[in-house]
Amino acid sequence: MSILPIDQQAFSWINQSLSNPFFDALMPLIRNKLTWIPLYVLLLFYLIKNHRQEKYLFAVFVILAIICSDSLLCNLIKNWVQRTRPCNEPDLASQIHLLLKHCSGGFSFPSAHAANHATLAVFIGLFFRLKPYGKLLFGGCMCWAMLIAFAQVYVGVHYPVDVIAGYLLGTMNGILFFYLYTKANTYFYDSTTFQK
Repeated sequence: MSILPIDQQAFSWINQSLSNPFFDALMPLIRNKLTWIPLYVLLLFYLIKNHRQEKYLFAVFVILAIICSDSLLCNLIKNWVQRTRPCNEPDLASQIHLLLKHCSGGFSFPSAHAANHATLAVFIGLFFRLKPYGKLLFGGCMCWAMLIAFAQVYVGVHYPVDVIAGYLLGTMNGILFFYLYTKANTYFYDSTTFQK
């Protein structure tokens, strides 16, 4: 897939023009999955405390949604499009501001990082949408996923179009699997978690 000029310009602006010591320290942490373990532990604690029956069903559908996003959708599209990552692009080698020790050898489009976190953000956001401050939590979840997508461009491993496509793909995937979760939840428990 050829690099669209506007996509490359946007990448250069984010990766190079916005470069600063604060973002250089922050963005690699934001895109690191280990950074968000406390958030996942907090969510698990909430589910165990407030929704004991549904916690296993919730976990199953979240895992299925991530598998679909990462292993099925993103990998299939990546292997079909075969777009080179910016950090592996010879024409950008002298310009790129790479903040990771190694550039992945995988393809770039779409961003699985963006897709997976958007899937998770939508699923969690929809789960909490009717709770107190639910709209705020939903908006926070979506901004969290956007920040991770932005970080992927900033550290030099994806183009903006990669993360936009991944974000949209993950959003649709999250909506689909949350819908399936509510149907399964109604079937098994004759109620929906977000109505309690």
